[in-house]
Amino acid sequence: VFDDVTLAANYVLLQFLEITAYAMDGYAFAAEALVGQALGARARATLRRAVRFSSFWCLVTGLLLAALVAGFGPFLIAQMAKSVPVQEAALQYLPWVVAAPIMGVAPWMLDGLFIGAVRTRQMRKASIESLLIYAVALAACALMAADQPGADERLQGLPWNGPWLELADGAMTTELVDDRVHADSLLRD
Repeated sequence: VFDDVTLAANYVLLQFLEITAYAMDGYAFAAEALVGQALGARARATLRRAVRFSSFWCLVTGLLLAALVAGFGPFLIAQMAKSVPVQEAALQYLPWVVAAPIMGVAPWMLDGLFIGAVRTRQMRKASIESLLIYAVALAACALMAADQPGADERLQGLPWNGPWLELADGAMTTELVDDRVHADSLLRD
């Protein structure tokens, strides 16, 4: 199902996701350190400030990255891939890459908060739930697309549905798996 053009287009688009991951992980790392330090000191105000500050700047960065990819993505794709079919294939799935930094704010930040608060059990549960939801949704998408005319073309885009779905699903399951994510309750445990 995947040909050389699809492979090359995916490689080009993955470069955008790599940059996004590096930028967003920076805020998750900062949240880990700040939340851990605040919890260790049992400083509620410091904890709230750390969560708000790192989350705010992660959101700003996510929106900025999405705007940059939306604005400059076509130009950058043309610079990275000289083949017109590769450029066209990459442009077809560029909206998924634009959505990734925005959809990724909550999962990246919750990851940093959970690690900083040493809530690994909740993270494990959320990861397992997220993986199961992702697998079922991806299989359902593949089955629905396979029964339709032109399924091969749509199935080539299915991998770009996956990361977007995983980011949305990760945020949802991480938040829903445990209602003790709030600053006050983190200090009580």
